[in-house]
Amino acid sequence: MEVSLPLLIAPLQCPSCGCTKFHKDEKRVHSYHDYINDHFEIVQVERRRYRCSNCGTKQWDSVCGASRHLRKTYRLLLWEKSMKNTKKLKLT
Repeated sequence: MEVSLPLLIAPLQCPSCGCTKFHKDEKRVHSYHDYINDHFEIVQVERRRYRCSNCGTKQWDSVCGASRHLRKTYRLLLWEKSMKNTKKLKLT
């Protein structure tokens, strides 16, 4: 069975001031489309937002294994790319 959820990584330092101390601010569930075992699935990941204790800048934890702009996992993106390539081969 091929199930691997996107990995969440907490921020190491503030992008504004470089401080390494954070306060946990809020949680939110984010959904990502995935292609698991020949089925399309929606994977829900609970992400946390952090606030810098020095300057107050807020940032979400990073999601590895998924595109944050498309809300798709990299596995689904690779599958879509392979399907486009096979369609091009059939047309020629």
